[in-house]
Amino acid sequence: MTRHLALGALLLALTGFGCAGDGKGEEENVFDEYEAKADSFSQPTEHGMLVFGVAQDAELSEDHLYHAWDFTLTDQSTVSIETVLVTANLDTVMYLYRFNTETGRWGRYIARNDDADSSTVRSRIARDLEAGQYRVLVKGFKTSLRGQFQIVATCEGAGCAGSGDCSPDTFRSMPDPSAEGCGAMFSDALMGTIRDSNSMNVTLAEACALPDAALYGVELYYDYWQGLVGWEDMFGGYGDEITVEVEWSTLSNGSWYVGCDGGGDEAAMDFLINAQGELVAYYQHNQSPDFGLFCDSGETTADEECGYIYMDAMMHTEAEETTGTEEGVTDADATSRLSRAAYLAYGEYKRELSLQADDPVTVSFVSWDNDEGWGGWEVAGRVTVRADGQAAYHYELAGGSTTQWLFTIQRGDEADPALDCREL
Repeated sequence: MTRHLALGALLLALTGFGCAGDGKGEEENVFDEYEAKADSFSQPTEHGMLVFGVAQDAELSEDHLYHAWDFTLTDQSTVSIETVLVTANLDTVMYLYRFNTETGRWGRYIARNDDADSSTVRSRIARDLEAGQYRVLVKGFKTSLRGQFQIVATCEGAGCAGSGDCSPDTFRSMPDPSAEGCGAMFSDALMGTIRDSNSMNVTLAEACALPDAALYGVELYYDYWQGLVGWEDMFGGYGDEITVEVEWSTLSNGSWYVGCDGGGDEAAMDFLINAQGELVAYYQHNQSPDFGLFCDSGETTADEECGYIYMDAMMHTEAEETTGTEEGVTDADATSRLSRAAYLAYGEYKRELSLQADDPVTVSFVSWDNDEGWGGWEVAGRVTVRADGQAAYHYELAGGSTTQWLFTIQRGDEADPALDCREL
């Protein structure tokens, strides 16, 4: 789905944008896309899927003045979307777009609302909509406005996604290990870049309104604690109604990274779910962490520390990537020509193939800095190293201030990545 709105078509909508007679003046910066800013109508902060029946948080800040959510209807439905003001008197404006499959663009908005009624500055759009892909965008009436708000949506009709009400009796349970190789399965699931992220608090009865992979994370989270100590025994003392904080990121390859936390003592868990909807790995945060791989890993397994660093290190956005290729690299110039991740792979390749210091190799890399990484690493990447007459080796690895980790090795273009989770 394209992230960019059709600017020419949008400019046609400028007529009548003032709110004459309400004393507020003209709406500021309605369309300023000619500046090609990272924060604009054409490039808003994307929150991913709009979840019906559950409030979703957002904030107008210096770098995030435009916020967008997408949803899909499979049939005609009645949809109501409104802002709930967490910051008092935060004057929001809402736009609704429908994706045009013929042009591949969002086109001009099909509905706009500034004030839901004469007594409020919150926004609301209620429409009967046909099947299709839709986007709702929220901004401030003035660009100087700062504050928090929620977006709440309801959907009635045959095309609505999720029932918004479910029971643990219907939840899926933790699967049995698959028969696929861990290296290939793990690597494939982490191969994409972060497309969008979202988070919200839900009760178990609200979980079915979540996107399916996020719902699956909640189901796995429930099944894990229910089987280990009992759900009520684990979380029942934290309030009358147990809620789970769910955070999820969708990756460009279709995988999902889902985090759940019921608020208990060291109860957070992360789940990696691939594009086929299969659980690949989980990590339970604790003083004695629990890590699980759902594949037949043979003699090589990932321990808790390596497995979690691997999941954490590979998560990044496309904008964070640095790519390059260096030819004829030797020990004499490797440190000056290669990024840190590429240098680690270069050294591992030359050691494994017993190459001499002056044997030249070609190094191609995609790397990214991760100064805020939780696993103690600072840089990570995917690196390919090849010497004349030798097979190319492909590495996934990360480096921290004191440790370096190698995650997978693919020896030759015809082989599958092998899990080789170890400290270098």
